[in-house]
Amino acid sequence: MPKVSVCLAVYKTKPEYLRECIESILNQTFTDFEFLIVDDCPEDKECEKIIKSYNDNRIKYFRNEKNLGISGARNRLLDTATGEYIAVMDHDDISLPTRFEKQVAYLDTHPECGVVSCWYERFPNIKIKKKPEKNKQIVKALKNSCPLLHPAAMIRKSVLVENHLKYEGEFSPSEDYALWCRLVGKTSFHNVPEILFRYRDHETNESKKNNQKMKNATIKIRKEVLNTFYAENQNTGYILDKKFDLVLSLGSDCGCAAYLKEFKLRYASYPFDWLFKISFENRIKLIENHFKDFLVKENLKYIEKDPSAILQDSECDYYEDNLYGTQFLHDFISGVSFDISFQMVKEKYNRRIQRFYKNIQSAQNVLFVWRSKNEHLSSEKILQGYKTLCKVFPRTEIYLLIIENDTSLKKIIKTEVLETNIRKISADITIPKATDAYLLAKGNKQINDKIFSQIKCKKEPFSFANWFMKKYIKVFCMLIRPAQKRKLIKSYLQSQLLSMKD
Repeated sequence: MPKVSVCLAVYKTKPEYLRECIESILNQTFTDFEFLIVDDCPEDKECEKIIKSYNDNRIKYFRNEKNLGISGARNRLLDTATGEYIAVMDHDDISLPTRFEKQVAYLDTHPECGVVSCWYERFPNIKIKKKPEKNKQIVKALKNSCPLLHPAAMIRKSVLVENHLKYEGEFSPSEDYALWCRLVGKTSFHNVPEILFRYRDHETNESKKNNQKMKNATIKIRKEVLNTFYAENQNTGYILDKKFDLVLSLGSDCGCAAYLKEFKLRYASYPFDWLFKISFENRIKLIENHFKDFLVKENLKYIEKDPSAILQDSECDYYEDNLYGTQFLHDFISGVSFDISFQMVKEKYNRRIQRFYKNIQSAQNVLFVWRSKNEHLSSEKILQGYKTLCKVFPRTEIYLLIIENDTSLKKIIKTEVLETNIRKISADITIPKATDAYLLAKGNKQINDKIFSQIKCKKEPFSFANWFMKKYIKVFCMLIRPAQKRKLIKSYLQSQLLSMKD
């Protein structure tokens, strides 16, 4: 029995490419292999002539009576293979002489590893591709891309057999990516940090011809394959392992903004931090329309407070915007005339809106967080909202995190990958019988802490003015006696400093 089974599927391959491919295998420094070649184009006789022209008993040639497609052809090769390791190969690429030698040596000395690939060179327009080397880096990268070059990979066959895995045609032309995702948690991965492979770039590459198909298949794989693994392992960290320039609350109430502030992810106030009732769609519409017709005096109506409501702000009057359905519960100060109060609120929101667009446009990447205890969004609404955000901010990489309440999950946090930059978390984020307004707004702190603690944001840019003011307040207040008066003055000065970011 050979150590390695080399599996090559051919389909209408250019003669010169096929010869280069075959010869690169036959010229390997490691020689203990069988070379299995299946022709998936029954009517093409040219490939058969080329393959049969090589007088090498390691070559075993098969011809499919009908076209099985790439997944079907590869699965036939897997069923035929007798080697301990499977060396994958594509019909128009080139394996460098020591590829098998280096990959076999790694698998022999690392029994925990089930898949090993390598760095490679794209040609004819030369470009060196160095992929992550270690398993942890590869698994992390798999969430957003494919860090293992499939035609350069060698697979431990027992890993496929024990886990009943093959290539899945429903994910074609990204069936290789689906296979890697299926293997997450079942084995480890490795990339040999040497260039052992040459990947041919040309217009007939399947990856170029099927670009949109690959994108759709990749989204499907992340939904159906990666979701399953991470949901079963109750892992939320993997979706939020990026450090963002800016993290913003989309709502749906002040609880989201409160958690962002608690975990030092929010350094200033933005327009959606304290808006209530307004739907996800209307928030996206406001952003798209640059807050046109937002907070118009004629559209506001006074709301009577419900004496039995737990969540109340005794210092503010309540108003609702008839146009967008927005409720303002913490903005209009009681005991002040409406005209004066409205002007103050209008100026405050103008500052927040201006800061909102300016900071997003100057950031490389931004995470929007929507946390809702009652509203459940369909995938279509989420995707449409995401597309709108990308359209409004074309120069900024947009990420979207949706957190929804699901009381049936208890202590489980369920994660869905809707698209590369979109994640949806379902968890029991509320406290059903909260008797305190603060607890009602923030909900189940244990679960919310677990989610928000995974978000990473770059530190607030250094401001000399802020630094100087903080030092000034500290030194100035040290001179004041008695201590009680000092505390009051310090609190007042600090509140004035914070109002600069309101």
